[in-house]
Amino acid sequence: MESAMAVDLNPWVEYEFRVVATNPIGTGDPSIPSRMIRTNEAEPSAAPIDVKATSVSVSEILVTWKHIKENLGRPQGFEIGYWKDTEPEDSAETVRTRGNESFVMLMGLEGDTLYHLTVRAYNGAGYGPPSE
Repeated sequence: MESAMAVDLNPWVEYEFRVVATNPIGTGDPSIPSRMIRTNEAEPSAAPIDVKATSVSVSEILVTWKHIKENLGRPQGFEIGYWKDTEPEDSAETVRTRGNESFVMLMGLEGDTLYHLTVRAYNGAGYGPPSE
């Protein structure tokens, strides 16, 4: 055998490997460790929690949230989707934050209008589930 595949590894974790030869006579000494190899990122798996929207003015809403700390990849930020109550969710406009910011100010909104919103994390592998 010249190769083997390691399966069921966790995303975004560094691993090192050793090779051990075995035959009917016995088992040899392990090889020197391989260089460290990091597995690929995975999409965030948890939605932000405690999402709150606070009206700041007739046309501005401050959105805050808490994010679940995961180690599935390099966190890149959050995407906030918002849409009027009278429109379908697929008409949502989006705003992105970068890094670990846990707030955004939505501006230029229509006064006396009900809005729905969702927040979801993203990284190099994709998007996580939206908040409820």
